[in-house]
Amino acid sequence: MSPSEIVVLVVGLLVGLGAVFAAAIFFVGRASKEAARALAKELERADELAVVGPEPALYSGASTRFSKVRGNCVMALTERRLLVRMLVGSDFDIDRAEIKGLHDARTFDGQFQGRRYMVVDLSDGTEVGFLVRDMTPWRAALGEITTRAQKQDE
Repeated sequence: MSPSEIVVLVVGLLVGLGAVFAAAIFFVGRASKEAARALAKELERADELAVVGPEPALYSGASTRFSKVRGNCVMALTERRLLVRMLVGSDFDIDRAEIKGLHDARTFDGQFQGRRYMVVDLSDGTEVGFLVRDMTPWRAALGEITTRAQKQDE
């Protein structure tokens, strides 16, 4: 192969890979928006108001109980529960009475992403990790919930 043929091949491969990545990003964005709409409808049917979310996030696994498979999700927090709807995989809910705290961590379950993980601490010792765009509203809402839970325990 001549150098010009190699250049054409490499450029073709890069364009092809770019198209695949663009399609994947488009799919995930579209699926996240649809999952957020579906979660909002689910909350409406259950007559629950979202305190935070629904918003897209990355589920980073859990120390026990929940799936170890990481992936894109949409999550919302209500007065009753934390709802996690996976784009691929099993959905789950966490009852708010189980939530004992929230902390952020540089690494979670051996993974480092360059951002801080939002780790939800449960009463049975389970830690559930997420990557969210902005931890501030989650920290405020979960702090409020855990403060009420601590007062009920006293």
